[in-house]
Amino acid sequence: MNFQEIKVREPRLRMYFNEKNSIIFKAGETIFSEGEPAETMFAVVEGRVAILKKGTFVEAVEKGGVFGELSLHPRNYDAVARTDCRLSVLDSKRFLYLVEETPFFALLVMQVMCERLNRMIERSVDRIHSGTRPARKQTGADHPFTGLKSVQYGI
Repeated sequence: MNFQEIKVREPRLRMYFNEKNSIIFKAGETIFSEGEPAETMFAVVEGRVAILKKGTFVEAVEKGGVFGELSLHPRNYDAVARTDCRLSVLDSKRFLYLVEETPFFALLVMQVMCERLNRMIERSVDRIHSGTRPARKQTGADHPFTGLKSVQYGI
């Protein structure tokens, strides 16, 4: 699987975004960084966005795709414009309203999150089977529930 070709498209979610409320980013501009407060979710109206974890490419989000769906927690990845982009914004107040009032919206967001998680798991398994598994180190700390030593994998 070629990581550069992974695309996220979720046009069914775009109907919840107001394209008039959009922001322009130039290629290479950071949209948000890991650790920042998450107050918005985005839909790509035009362009392409790269999702990065600790500087490693995870996937590309193109026209019709959404990202930043974990708008209730601090950002856990970086988002950078790969091309000039126009992004529609859904703020946390509207996000919470839609989750509460429109169960279908919540199901679509969960579907996007599950699909992204499944792709990440598949890539991890592929790396393990191909022998390119990242180095691991034992942290020495016991897991609070299992009592097992923690193992940390590098990216």
